[in-house]
Amino acid sequence: MRRHTLLAIPFPYPDIPNPMPPFPAAPPMEATAAELAGWWLEVGCSCGAGGRKLLPFRMLAAQRGWDTTLRSIVSRLRCNDCGARPKVLAVVESASGGPGRHNASDPKRLVIR
Repeated sequence: MRRHTLLAIPFPYPDIPNPMPPFPAAPPMEATAAELAGWWLEVGCSCGAGGRKLLPFRMLAAQRGWDTTLRSIVSRLRCNDCGARPKVLAVVESASGGPGRHNASDPKRLVIR
């Protein structure tokens, strides 16, 4: 009877590149929506009617084009209720996590404004 061994599996496994680029240290204003597709844009208005919203960059890219820069996306944002520009803008690593979420760590956050 032949025994199965793990020797048939090649070691070490090849390095698989991380599909997500490292989280930026400074606001990537000239980055395209395609480059930011794995992250979220946190938007909040001073009127407080809508609270803070998390918009996925994939959705923004689908609406405004994959080659659109973050600077262009931010310049077009307006509040649905009062029409003002957002008071709070941040690039967020993940929509999950944060206060009130059980066993969730706070996602990385890069404040633009």
